[in-house]
Amino acid sequence: MSATKSKKGKMQTKQKSNAIVSVPTQAVSYRGPAKLPQARGSDESYEVTEVRFGGTLSTSGSGVLAAVLDGYSQASSSTDWASLVNLYQEYRILSMHVECAPWNKYNQPTTTALAPVYTVTDRSGATPLSSQSATAAYASAEIHDPSTRIVRTIKMDGSDEASWIATSSTPANASRLYIKFYSAGNANSISLYDYLTTMIVQFRGRS
Repeated sequence: MSATKSKKGKMQTKQKSNAIVSVPTQAVSYRGPAKLPQARGSDESYEVTEVRFGGTLSTSGSGVLAAVLDGYSQASSSTDWASLVNLYQEYRILSMHVECAPWNKYNQPTTTALAPVYTVTDRSGATPLSSQSATAAYASAEIHDPSTRIVRTIKMDGSDEASWIATSSTPANASRLYIKFYSAGNANSISLYDYLTTMIVQFRGRS
């Protein structure tokens, strides 16, 4: 912490920019940034770091996109996951940040039909979205033009999501962070987006 004077001459404290590495292990909500300026830990007892994973979102044989990304599956699929879980005894996922780059923007089709894409952040489970009306029931619902970039973020909030998980185990569905996509009326079996997920994960109990 550093101190500065206010206009009234009183001393005020100013948080350092790297406070992200000092997330209290007892915190039940996360309000920090979704991407770290530099991945590093504060000491040997626990670490806050980034893990990333990428993939492609595609339509089904009937032209529907009903994709579900969850923080644990994305994190555990990263190349860094195995080495991290070998170092620590417990973990929890503080946030998931998703960036989607559209194929259509760079290779504009002339005959391929593309529909708007709906997205939501969700905490209720891994069930895919089934319709536009089902999507609209979420307060977090957004609609996107299929040729534009999509960016969504969801952060830990509540005791279930704040629970610590043994590195030898997987979290229950109620403890995961979800970002869901829905679009209908597209061409069949085509790629719509390449995506990159960034998860901020907190580990503790260095082995």
